Amino acid sequence: MKRHYQILFGLFISITLHAQNDSLALQQAKGLYESGSYAECIERIDAYLQNAEAEPEVLKMRGNCYLELNQLPEAQANYKAALAIDPNYGPALYNLGHTMEEGGSLDSAALYFKLYSDNNPEDANALMRLASIFRITGGSESPLSLLEKAYGIDSNDASIHFYLIQEYLSQEDTLNSLLTLRKAIDKFPMDVDFDLLFSRIEIDRGNFASAKAHAMNALSKDSSLFYAYRLEIEATFLDLCDDKLIKRLPSGRFAFSTYSSDQTWQLAKEFKKEYPSLKSKLQEGEILALNEYLKFYLGQSNEGDYQPYGLKRSEEVREYWQNENFSALASMDSLIWESNPLDLSLIYKLAIANFQLGNFAKFKSLYSLYLGHIMAIIASGDGLDYATAYIVTSTSDQYELLSYLGLRSQGQALVHDGGHSYDLQKCIDAAGNSVELYFNIDLSFNSLRNSFGED
Repeated sequence: MKRHYQILFGLFISITLHAQNDSLALQQAKGLYESGSYAECIERIDAYLQNAEAEPEVLKMRGNCYLELNQLPEAQANYKAALAIDPNYGPALYNLGHTMEEGGSLDSAALYFKLYSDNNPEDANALMRLASIFRITGGSESPLSLLEKAYGIDSNDASIHFYLIQEYLSQEDTLNSLLTLRKAIDKFPMDVDFDLLFSRIEIDRGNFASAKAHAMNALSKDSSLFYAYRLEIEATFLDLCDDKLIKRLPSGRFAFSTYSSDQTWQLAKEFKKEYPSLKSKLQEGEILALNEYLKFYLGQSNEGDYQPYGLKRSEEVREYWQNENFSALASMDSLIWESNPLDLSLIYKLAIANFQLGNFAKFKSLYSLYLGHIMAIIASGDGLDYATAYIVTSTSDQYELLSYLGLRSQGQALVHDGGHSYDLQKCIDAAGNSVELYFNIDLSFNSLRNSFGED
């Protein structure tokens, strides 16, 4: 589904020059372009234009060479020069739209794609490109109408199906999104993107068994799909969980219905008896129900070796991770059960190491251990207030969750309220927006007080 610009001998307009202009330099330029020798092609075109009148097709070819060399200003200059000769020359209009979009000038990109579409109304791809821009910037036509028009022109383009389904989803039109998605799966049975999209939709709809089946179907076509494993694991967590224990929030994520931050101590004691059996299952690589990960996670605090502020992080792990020495890193899985609570950062690194090595069964086992704990923490609250604080058993897990959520800590403060202890994390997201999240640290803070002999 990669977007393309119009190439020299593509689906649109090929170079057709009069015999008198068909010089040796131009013939050489054509050959160099086709062989991918773009810098040399530019030199030949420059030589040709010293003795010949510029034509739109030639300027477009030189613009394409600059585009291949990632020199957008030079590419745009050549396309504009072609349009100065012929304002309606389609390939230059289209490629200008492409380069403007690549460079982040979305309003200009929309202008050129619109000019191109007005002259080439049956080009479904251009309508799709215009729709994707208007979805961000707004425009004279709705993205949905453009995509439906593109779909009517070419229903055999997988990309058009994909973007149309996404647009239906953004409009919360589940019926049409599923109808179009089922057609896409029938028409493009080997395109895993539609299986993955169907799996994601089914998770959001609460159809976890179906979501798992679609993720596994994608993996049957390509066993190296990271996102497919993630969807399968997530669907399994949720499918195994009693539906009375979880609820879907307006944000789309799932949360526990019966567990809350102010119950942390009580829950930890309640889960103590189940801890040994859950640990055995996890050590065997079994995937548990989402609520069982919370039971194990909080149950760790009842063990005598619970040291939330004393995680032993191996310098070797850091070195291997930074140097991408995945073979050495993958061999260190014996470290997983040496600390209490579990070191989620270590487990993640070991999972990724195995994925990079193609050890997908081991990756799945480790990643489910990591993701199960992360999702259990996320389901324990929303972090927006004391009453809905995320429950964590160690400070390091706060930072692991922030990383998972795409947030960066700018400062941490210890606060107390109603007999409970919290860490307030002041963060920024990828866009630079400020975010404050509360973490209930009753278990770890109480352990710290006990280590100092405080009541």
